[in-house]
Amino acid sequence: MSFLFKDFLSLEDVGEYLNQHGYSYDPEIEEDYYRLKATVLDLYNEKKLSIVFYYDDFASIKTLRFCENLGVEEIKDEEFELYISGYFHVPEAPSILKTEGNLAILESSYRYYLLHDIDQLPIYDREEYKVEVGHKFTSIEFGDSLATSVIDFYDLRFPKADLDKLFNDKNSELKSIKDELADVKAQNAKLIADKEENKATGSFMMGTPTVAHDEPKTIEQFREALAAANAKVGELDSQLKQAIATLADKPANSVTHSNTDMQNVKKAAIRQFNRSLATVLIELDYKEKLRKGDIANYIVPHMKQLAFALADEDMNKANNLTVTYSTLYDTHLQDLNFKQGRQSNADKNKINIDLLFKKQLPVTE
Repeated sequence: MSFLFKDFLSLEDVGEYLNQHGYSYDPEIEEDYYRLKATVLDLYNEKKLSIVFYYDDFASIKTLRFCENLGVEEIKDEEFELYISGYFHVPEAPSILKTEGNLAILESSYRYYLLHDIDQLPIYDREEYKVEVGHKFTSIEFGDSLATSVIDFYDLRFPKADLDKLFNDKNSELKSIKDELADVKAQNAKLIADKEENKATGSFMMGTPTVAHDEPKTIEQFREALAAANAKVGELDSQLKQAIATLADKPANSVTHSNTDMQNVKKAAIRQFNRSLATVLIELDYKEKLRKGDIANYIVPHMKQLAFALADEDMNKANNLTVTYSTLYDTHLQDLNFKQGRQSNADKNKINIDLLFKKQLPVTE
C-alpha cells in the first residue's frame, strides 16, 4: 500500500486506494484498467478529482489586472523570473487521459494546484479570483514553444486529498443517516414499552391517563404515534440502503447526459464565438498587419469573459469551458485566412490590436 505515504498518486495507486474502500480494480486486467480510467475521468468531470503534473524549474510570474472592458493588462513592474516547484493542473486532461498521450509543456500560463514556498512568491489570487475592474491576479508562465518539454502520461498524478475528501463526505453522510435511524428506533422502542406498560397497569381506563403533558393521552394516539415512527423508520431504512448502494457502486455515477450535453453546447458556443470574433478582426484588418498570433492573443480575455458568464460566474466551471492558447490557435482558428508568417519580436513589441484598429478604421457617421 505505497499510496499511504504519498500525497499525489499514480493511476495504479488510485486503483489500490479505491480497492481499500471496497472496490475491485486490477490494472493488470485490461477491462479493469479501462474501468479505472473511466472512473477517474468521471470524478474529474464532477470536479471531485484533479489531474496534475509536477514542475520544478524557472517560471515567469506576472501580475495582471482587469481593465475597464474586462480585458487584461500586464503590470510591467511586477514581473519576476523565479525558480518554482509544485503541482499544476493538466490542460486538456480528459483528452490526455483517454488517449494516454503525452503532455507537451508549451510556452503558456498554467494554474497551480499546490505551489511550494508560496508565501515567498508574489502570488495575488491565493484564495479568491474576481473578474472585476482593477482586480489583480497572477499568471505563472513556463515552457518553450520552440523546444517543448514533455510529461509522460504515466507521470500524471492525482491528489490523495481529493479522494480523502470524497470518501470522508460519503462516510459522514452515511453516519448521519445511521445516527438518525438509531434515534428513531430508540423512540419507537420507548413507545412500544410505554404502550405495554399502560396496558398492564390500566392507566388509560376511565379516561384518566397518567402520562406526561406532551405524550399521547389515549391508546389510539399511541397507535398513531407508533405508526408514524414506523413510517419514519422505513423511510430512513430506505435512505440507508440507498447510501450503502451508492458506496458499493463506483464513486462517480451521477453524471447525467443532460449536464454533459449542456457542457458541450456551451463549449461549442465558445468555439463559434472565437471563430466569429477572429473573422471580424480579419475583415477589419484591411492593411493586413495582423497575424494569427495577434488575433489569438486578443481573443483570449474575451473568451474567458464569455465563459465566466456562461458558467453563472463560477470561475471553476468557467475554467472548464475555456481552451488553452494552443487549442485556440490550432483548432478554433483553423482554416481562417490569416496573414502568413510567424510574429517577430519587433511585431510583438509594436502591435497593439486596439490601437491598430483605432488608427486604421475609417471614421463613419
